[in-house]
Amino acid sequence: MQAEAVFGAVERIYDAAARPEGCADSLDILRGLVGADHAVLLTREAGRPPAGLGVGVDGGAVKRLADAAGDGGAA
Repeated sequence: MQAEAVFGAVERIYDAAARPEGCADSLDILRGLVGADHAVLLTREAGRPPAGLGVGVDGGAVKRLADAAGDGGAA
């Protein structure tokens, strides 16, 4: 049953690609299902800098993580 719930939340994240405003809700559902304090989703698209979305975490930390991903992972 837990696996089905996680799969459903991940499926909602994929669906949110067409409707980005729903991505934070989906990420928060997934965070809750696995019992995490926070969750972060990073995206990397050709020709664009990495971007991040986080729930339960400071936006500045997500930005620093995305910036580090743009530098090839250097911190």
